[in-house]
Amino acid sequence: MDVSQMEGVVPKIKIITNGQYPNEIGVVFAINKDLVDENNLQHGVMISNRESQLKVKWGDDQELTLINIYPPNGEESKIKFFEKLASRNSKQKDLCDGRLQLFIK
Repeated sequence: MDVSQMEGVVPKIKIITNGQYPNEIGVVFAINKDLVDENNLQHGVMISNRESQLKVKWGDDQELTLINIYPPNGEESKIKFFEKLASRNSKQKDLCDGRLQLFIK
C-alpha cells in the first residue's frame, strides 16, 4: 500500500515520508489533520531513508520539533549511526521515545 492509498483509506491522516521507496523503507510521520493544521508543518530529510525532522507549529507561539530515525540493522553500522547522531550539537534533548515498527503488505 502506498502513501496515497493509505491517505485514501484514512483521509484525516497526512503521511510524510523521507525515503526513495516510501512503502518499503525509511521513516514516516503520520499526522492527524483533526489535531494539527498540515499547513503548519515543515519536513526536512536529514539522512535519506534514515532520519527526518518535522517542525510543527503548536498553539499560538510554540513550535515542536520531532525527529524520527530508522537505524541500520547491522551492529557495527548501527553503532556508527548512533555515534553520528550523538556527535551533533543539539541545544535541547527533551524526549526520547521507544521503537515502533510496522510492516504493511
